[in-house]
Amino acid sequence: MFILDGRPLPLDTQFTVDGITYPPNWLRLASPEDRARIGITEVPDYPRPDDRSIPRPDPGWKSRLDALLLCRLVPDPVRCCEDLEKRLAEPAGFRWC
Repeated sequence: MFILDGRPLPLDTQFTVDGITYPPNWLRLASPEDRARIGITEVPDYPRPDDRSIPRPDPGWKSRLDALLLCRLVPDPVRCCEDLEKRLAEPAGFRWC
């Protein structure tokens, strides 16, 4: 990425410095000395974050939240808690490591 006066300068776009208009391909063809002469610096691009490392929510979270909120509204807490325990039970085949 190229920087001019503290702002990013995109490749393949025409730009003007001190009244001189440079063609779109000038950044690609110019030497580092030519770019430095008019005040353009090159900085490395920041890597894009890896989407695979972002945790995904549990698909059953909404039904468990609904059951919990329902318990707050239901007048019979015993029946509600039994229902909540059923919904929060571990899935079949689940094993602790």
